[in-house]
Amino acid sequence: MFLNVRKPLKISASKNVSVNGENLFYDFDVLLETAKANDSLRFLRNDLYGTPEKMNSVWRHPELAASQNLNFEHPGKPENPYAPLDIPFGELHEPDSLPGGMLAVLPDGFPRGRRFILVDEWGPFDFRRPIAVLDTVAGQQYSLVLIGPSGDWKITDMKGVKTISAHKGKVPAQLSFQRDPAVKACSIRFEYSSPQMIVTQFGKRMAPGEVYGFGFEE
Repeated sequence: MFLNVRKPLKISASKNVSVNGENLFYDFDVLLETAKANDSLRFLRNDLYGTPEKMNSVWRHPELAASQNLNFEHPGKPENPYAPLDIPFGELHEPDSLPGGMLAVLPDGFPRGRRFILVDEWGPFDFRRPIAVLDTVAGQQYSLVLIGPSGDWKITDMKGVKTISAHKGKVPAQLSFQRDPAVKACSIRFEYSSPQMIVTQFGKRMAPGEVYGFGFEE
């Protein structure tokens, strides 16, 4: 729904874009702005409100010209643009879940809240293995959080670190360390074992007690 938006669509140098599915456009100056031509732009099944002059200006656009009969024009303004949202709950007919589909609800006991929304180079963190997350930086003083399934960890190698608050412990944990500014790279490697099975970022299941390595690099 695009109400009182001066330029609702700005699509440029794109391929196979489809504006499809009963979008509503009202009180716009220019419906579509294209700084560079698009390849195979599709515009269909949308509701456009406005004067005949306004509609004519829409279809003069070379990338929309062939789509006029695939959309719906309405004179004036919509009576109630929010009508599709007024469907009573009892009239909603949602499809059943697909067989074998994955349940998206967080399981009981799973960490919740914005501070546990973590993304690393492998994607959203699923808490099935430990990771070292940079928490705060103040000059050369760094703070790391070790988070994941409960287990024991120890440091096996460090580079570019002057001092560190602990060399072993249990997950979860918080570490503080001082960087050595004379060393360009900084890294800390950990070994970890857990009394429960963990799953690596590649989906490999590791038996309880099996050693798993992870680290922090800057």
